[in-house]
Order: sequence, then C-alpha cells, then structure tokens
Amino acid sequence: MGFIMSLLQGFKISALFICLEADSYENCLICSYGYGIYTDQNGNQKCQNSQTNLPVQVQIIACEDGYVDEATSKCTANCGIGKYGQIIFDPRGLIKTSSCETCDDICFECSSKSECLSCKKGFYLYTGSSLKQTGQCLQKSGYLELVLYVDSVSDQYSEDLLTGMTLDDPFLSLQSAFAKAYEYGAPFESALIKILLIDSTNGYQVQVFYRLRDQFKFLVGAGLEIRNIAFNAFDSIFDPRQGFDLNKLDNYYCLTDKLTNAIYPLVHHQFSLTYQVKHFQNLLKF
Repeated sequence: MGFIMSLLQGFKISALFICLEADSYENCLICSYGYGIYTDQNGNQKCQNSQTNLPVQVQIIACEDGYVDEATSKCTANCGIGKYGQIIFDPRGLIKTSSCETCDDICFECSSKSECLSCKKGFYLYTGSSLKQTGQCLQKSGYLELVLYVDSVSDQYSEDLLTGMTLDDPFLSLQSAFAKAYEYGAPFESALIKILLIDSTNGYQVQVFYRLRDQFKFLVGAGLEIRNIAFNAFDSIFDPRQGFDLNKLDNYYCLTDKLTNAIYPLVHHQFSLTYQVKHFQNLLKF
C-alpha cells in the first residue's frame, strides 16, 4: 500500500478520525497509514484514503512494506542489484518516505550509500572486522602463494586467534582453513593457497569426518586438487577395534559443530613436531 501526495479539487475532507497531528482543524500534518496528504483549493492539507477515486495521483512517496522504485514508480520489496532501500521516519516514528537509492559505483551490492555487501570484479570487500558483513570495496593487486595447516581437533575450543600458517599454529577444521584462505587471498588478483592436513601416525589415508553433508560447502575453481584424503560423511562412525571403551581413550574426542550443534567422534593423532615434518604428504590445493 502506498502513501500518495496529490492535488484534490472540489472536496472538503474532515481530518478528525484519520489525522494524527494537525496545526488547525482544517490543516493536517500527519495522516494515519493508508491515507495520503492532499491539498485542497484553499491550500489546506487533508487526509484521504489512497484507494478512492477522488484524488488525482501525482507521486508515490513511501511504501508501508517496501520501497518506491523510481523506474516503475511503484512499491517493491527488493530494490535489486546496485541499489538499497532507504526509509525516513517522521517525528512520530511513522514512515515519511521510503525509496530505492543507488549504491556507490564500486559496490555490487550495498546496505547503504557507502557500506558494500559485495564488490564488482577486480575488487574485494574489506570490513576491518570478522564481526562485520559490510565494508568498503578495495582494488585487488599482486600475487599470493601461501601454505595453511590443519590438524585434527584438540582441547582448544576457540579458533579465533589461529593463523594456520605454521605447524605449531594449525587450524582445527577445514571450514576455518577455507574461510581464512578466501580472506588471505581476497586482496590479490591471483593466489595459490595450499591446505595441508597433518598426517596420521600409521601412514594411512587421512579421513575427514564430517556429518555436515550439504552444509559443508566451499567454492571450487578449475584448479582444485585433492591428494590422499578421504571424506567420510556417514551418519555414524564405527571403530574396528573390539573390546575397547572409546570413552576412556585419550586419543579420541567429541567434535561439536557450532552451526548444527552436532556432536561426533574424531580421532586426535598425537605425535612430535619431527614426525609431522617427515610425514607431511596430504595436500588440499586450490
């Protein structure tokens, strides 16, 4: 439903029931939702239902549940790519105007004039904080080649301070490694980032136990390469050893996924730094 400003000729409309604020009996300043302000022949502002045929519509200035699209002069719930919705309220907290405004040229999507949600090709989104989803679009430049390390889960709960750049400071999940890989590579025109999974002590193929299934997603480019890694996404994980109480073994832990609150066992391999260096064969590169 739109609020309309127009010129009403030849009618006197009482503002007693639908006028929320007035400076005189004949002149209304704020109308209730669903009513527009019209100027009569005497120059007084009146409230009139926008669905009647009495007024001559000139312009829609606001929408109750959307924004005015300048291209169509109609209300829309989504302003589309390259635009954002802007609402201005009156002193009573009612919608005065709501319109679709144009983003900065550098933004692909935005939440306000200068706050970008995504960027055009050749630019990357800089937010300044992992807690923000909006920021500025900056020009990409240069080339990056980087190696990130991922270990199995440990007693450490938070990954916020991990960099993944050394054997002593690995990520504890592939999700974190992927997220950081995109973050590290974003400012560069091109990047080669290798994600290495710390090998097991038995030399077998490293298994990535994830019950996230379709929730475990990442962008795949033409250069994706996976070596000596098995992804296990069964509903349950069974240990082949019989007669062992896994709850009493120190090398088993329960991994909690913060997104789904799912809890499932994951082997934690304990070995020295020297062994890690000698048996670092598993590779995930993109």
